Amino acid sequence: MSRFRWQILIGLVLVLGLSLTACVAPAAPAGDGGEMAESGDMMPEVMLPDDAAEDQILNVVHEGGCGSGPFPGIDYGSPCNFGHMFMPPFLVDIDGTVMPGLFTTDWEVNDDLTEYIFHIQEEAVWSDGKSITAQDAIDWWNYIFHSDRNSWPRNFVMGAVMGIDEFADGETETIAGLTALDDKTLKVELWRPEGSLPQLWGFREAAPARFDQYADLLERADEFNDATEWRGAMAERFFQGENAADLIVSGPFRPVHLSPEPDAIYRFERNPNWWGKPTLLDGIEATTIRDFQTILLMFENDEIDLALQLAGPSSVLLRQNQPEAFREIPISAFWAMYFVTDQEPADDVNLRRALMSAIEWEKVAEIAWEGEQAPSNAGSPMAPSYQCFDADFQPYPFNPERAAEFLAESKYGPTGETVPKIRILTGGSDPPRIRAAQIIQEMWRVNLGIEDVEIKNAEAEFVDGEGLVALRVTSGGSFLPRPGYLLEGIAHTRGGAYQSWTNYTEEGWDEEIDALLSMDPGSPEYCERSQAMLKKFTDAALVIPTGYIRGWFQIQPWVGGYGQSRISFWHTMTETYLKER
Repeated sequence: MSRFRWQILIGLVLVLGLSLTACVAPAAPAGDGGEMAESGDMMPEVMLPDDAAEDQILNVVHEGGCGSGPFPGIDYGSPCNFGHMFMPPFLVDIDGTVMPGLFTTDWEVNDDLTEYIFHIQEEAVWSDGKSITAQDAIDWWNYIFHSDRNSWPRNFVMGAVMGIDEFADGETETIAGLTALDDKTLKVELWRPEGSLPQLWGFREAAPARFDQYADLLERADEFNDATEWRGAMAERFFQGENAADLIVSGPFRPVHLSPEPDAIYRFERNPNWWGKPTLLDGIEATTIRDFQTILLMFENDEIDLALQLAGPSSVLLRQNQPEAFREIPISAFWAMYFVTDQEPADDVNLRRALMSAIEWEKVAEIAWEGEQAPSNAGSPMAPSYQCFDADFQPYPFNPERAAEFLAESKYGPTGETVPKIRILTGGSDPPRIRAAQIIQEMWRVNLGIEDVEIKNAEAEFVDGEGLVALRVTSGGSFLPRPGYLLEGIAHTRGGAYQSWTNYTEEGWDEEIDALLSMDPGSPEYCERSQAMLKKFTDAALVIPTGYIRGWFQIQPWVGGYGQSRISFWHTMTETYLKER
């Protein structure tokens, strides 16, 4: 057991999560789609830099969980793809540039952006040596994006692909717009124009896995009542410790041990059949620690090499002490509380508007995140990083008098004393998000006289029982910083937030958002139409953005070659190495 693991086990309570990916470059061809390479015969010679240390095991901690397990396309927690275990079709760097991943970048697309021809790297093979084919990708996507097993990532990965709605509704068993022309060529037909499909396929959720490792579960379909049970059966196979070594992968690192929380042990080694640019690291040891004070102490004591996805008071202290260790990464997302609009009292739009107007947005961000996260622009979900951002668009500026008027106009007015209990579910959120809910609760009490607010971490903890939640604490946004994708995620019926959290419907919204998604983002009317649709959404008062997400990671000075982009969870893992200290 390594020094890193001993130190954590002796002194800390562990919980885990992580995220890394890799940039690739062509290697020697591995043959056509039907050939099987000798296991391990592709391991390239590694030429370490002159300043490299002898020990090339990267130690990482991360705040966040592993989700449902090491399966791209579902609730895919960051550590389950650490080191890019599974390669997505493309990689997207911090500037949004599309780079080769599993696919080459010499794709063909028709003039109206409704048909793409993609080419898989000729040399790309699975970790068992089998050549990766277009049919492999199709088989996986048809499996993992089926409604029996998953839903939300399907939208941004496959939302424009022909036949996706019928597939999502269970009317078909395959996605009609995907066709393997040969082993290494994939045709993708779209039902609407989409010029950013290669960028969308740069996210980790688009990466194919090996369907044949799960095919037998289809024969046991009667055993599973819902997607959670499906994912549980998949997790039993490769998410229970050393059995992870049997998982066939496509990227530069393969797992040797994956244990979910609370053990939170994630170990990786070089993939001996990795077909891209040789990796410099021998392996990775990772865990999650949700206590930022512990991360702070370990980092200051030089016990970890990287700490990823940071926020909160401890990281504030570390930034003050070691500002050179911090790197900021662009993120187009927001922390939020979503109104459950079919549950009282959140079912009244004027009450929702009153609650929004009683919030001092800058104070929420300043207190909850100690100024480390940007305040919401008076209730707008669109962060400054987005195309078409308008700083003057402030739908709900702090205005206690207007808030009182909205409250009086609602069916629950005229005063805060007549408002039924508001139940807020934090659902395992980190401390700053819980603190934001508590701060807003106090603002409602002071500015509207609303006293009856209950905040709980689990629905079963509410004193009146389950099924009464009026607001849910979560996050929102889009992977690409364009308003069309943001609105699809928060205001379209196929978007996760709109469909699963608010339970709100509005005629015509889907059509307007689909039109935005089909537009050229560079056209003169794109921003005008985007802002008009954003106003419709905010007029309905469906979400309370408590702050725009800003992201950082900590990196020790002896870590060389490492960089990342939250645009697509891209990490330069083939270039990363440890220098002599």
